[in-house]
Amino acid sequence: ETIAPMGNSPTFLSMKQMRDVVPLWQNMSVAIFKDKEANEKWGWVQEMYAFTISLYVIGVRHVDLILHMMAQPPWDSRMQMGPGRPYYILHYTYGNDFSAEGKHTPGKFGFWRFDKRTYSKPPPRRLGDPPEKMQNDIVRALISHINEATENIPCWDEYYKTGQLAECDEKIPNSIYPTAQRRQP
Repeated sequence: ETIAPMGNSPTFLSMKQMRDVVPLWQNMSVAIFKDKEANEKWGWVQEMYAFTISLYVIGVRHVDLILHMMAQPPWDSRMQMGPGRPYYILHYTYGNDFSAEGKHTPGKFGFWRFDKRTYSKPPPRRLGDPPEKMQNDIVRALISHINEATENIPCWDEYYKTGQLAECDEKIPNSIYPTAQRRQP
């Protein structure tokens, strides 16, 4: 209980605390990665554990977590935690699986799926839309934002195919997304 909690970022620290914790955090992350048991047990969240342990080592025992700063789809489904408490960050770490009827299917590959771990290279220019009956506004926003970004980045199709940045003369077409502000290369 004397270790600062891990999770729901952001974590607010002073610049002195950051200067103290960052080198230790890097070294702790490498040590945990090299420790077979810790690596197997903590997997892809080992850097988060390394951060929390490093905070403890430098003497930070309490961190204020502001839960409404960050939404974690699909577990959060509305654009705000409550009245007047909007989310400001979308943390897409979990797989988003839904049935054709729009029901969340955690732990099972759904009819519709978005999981960043599916892509060992960049995602295609246009991800498919979630099922029509799905009632998760945050997952819809996440997919919309990814689609808006890939639609507006010149040469994205070449980048998707090769994983390499490419020079091209691609002109960006008018966006199908009303919030997009197009910039010509």
